[in-house]
Amino acid sequence: MTADSENNIFGRTLNPHNTSLTAGGSSGGEGALVSFRGSLLGVGNDLAGSVRIPALCCGVYGFKPTANRIPFGGQTHYPFPVPWLSSVLPVVGPLANSLDDLHLFMETVSKCVLWKYDATALNIPWRSLDVKPDRKLTIGVMAEDADYPLHPPVWCALTEATSILREAGHNVVDLTPSTDRCAGLGARIGYQFFGLSASGTKDLSKELGEPLVTSVASQMHPFSRGGLPVSPELGIGEQFHALNIARGMYAEAWKQTWLENHLDVVLAPGAVSTAVPHDTYGIPVYTVMWSVWMQYPAVVIPFGKSCRSRDPEPQLATSPFVPDYIPEAIDGAPCSLQIITPTLQDEECLDAASIIQRCLSSTKNS
Repeated sequence: MTADSENNIFGRTLNPHNTSLTAGGSSGGEGALVSFRGSLLGVGNDLAGSVRIPALCCGVYGFKPTANRIPFGGQTHYPFPVPWLSSVLPVVGPLANSLDDLHLFMETVSKCVLWKYDATALNIPWRSLDVKPDRKLTIGVMAEDADYPLHPPVWCALTEATSILREAGHNVVDLTPSTDRCAGLGARIGYQFFGLSASGTKDLSKELGEPLVTSVASQMHPFSRGGLPVSPELGIGEQFHALNIARGMYAEAWKQTWLENHLDVVLAPGAVSTAVPHDTYGIPVYTVMWSVWMQYPAVVIPFGKSCRSRDPEPQLATSPFVPDYIPEAIDGAPCSLQIITPTLQDEECLDAASIIQRCLSSTKNS
């Protein structure tokens, strides 16, 4: 489970925009196929970003609903048994070439009697919201995590979108950086949870009966150099208990931010980077953070492209688990935005994304 899509049988999935770049993962095949228009609609699984990452890499739309809004029954839970990850749950979500298609998927599937397919599914009908297209939103713009600085094209896309939305009359709130709700902390909590049930590199390779592909082998212990939220010297039970407390505090920090600023949505980057050369994507801090306990729905929409003439200076990574910025390598790669709402506000998430996209598109086309 990495942000690349490769295996020892079929090889590597390539990006339709540039075959030297990753298509994202782990649902990269769906992202590439939808981007190529080889399929009208794709379905992927998202635990740390495996729907949203292919969407941002391939320039399509990807939606991570609240956990259990879409039935997960019949799928494998390997390598993380669901009982171990009681609040960091894999989510089924769509990839498509428009927000309307994401909405259609969610509405259609939600009409089924979901518990017939999955005992854990939430039998909640899809709500049709009476939202005016010109409604003004209160949008919280997430601050960059200083430990995971954004590549120039990603920063430019977020900054430009923020400016357009503010000029259009939306109430745009710049969220101040905070160590108790930063992206890096959310990622560390999530990955330490994953580590409680995942095998080590040698054990995993032996269990699979095949060598690990490069992207897996290089990312096995991304935070082992320190900075874990809970001491790994504790027993598994003690770690599990302490991590539950840590992510409860993380969720509370975000809840307070939402309430204090009266937010409708948060606007955030989907990743440090756009699509990058194969096996270099690194740790998806800006997507996994929304899956830590909170299970906030999040949608990725395309917005703009990288341009080496606009951002010509290379940028070395600040961590071995994030990519360098190489302007010539990613020139023309799609950029994106991520839009997030609180748990079970899936309908509000997609409707707000439509309002935001309409605003951004009208400005681009004027």
